[in-house]
Amino acid sequence: MDIFIAPFLNNGFMLNAMAAGTLVAIACGIAGTFMVLRGLAFLGDALAHGVHPGVASALLWGFPGFVGASLSSLAMIAGITWVTKKSRLSADTGKNCHWKPEKCASRRICNGGNDKSRSRH
Repeated sequence: MDIFIAPFLNNGFMLNAMAAGTLVAIACGIAGTFMVLRGLAFLGDALAHGVHPGVASALLWGFPGFVGASLSSLAMIAGITWVTKKSRLSADTGKNCHWKPEKCASRRICNGGNDKSRSRH
């Protein structure tokens, strides 16, 4: 058992990494349980893909990634709310309507507009 604990005790960086990892695991466990119990499991995946184009755009234009992530997530949530309120579609359908275009946008931004990963049938 010493072989697993010794690297963390002898290195300050590893000790901080272990503490940060433990805190992240606790926070994600609580948030993940809440999302699954509320039926929002797809929201985590949709937000992760929806935030990516905002982060990529912000970094490309020289702004902090947090600013892009915030604006992108707010736009996505507003779009999901609009689709859900204005139609008879479920919230999951609204999430999916925004998830795929934002995933494609992030691919375009990261590849500099040159998307060679598309299939050509």
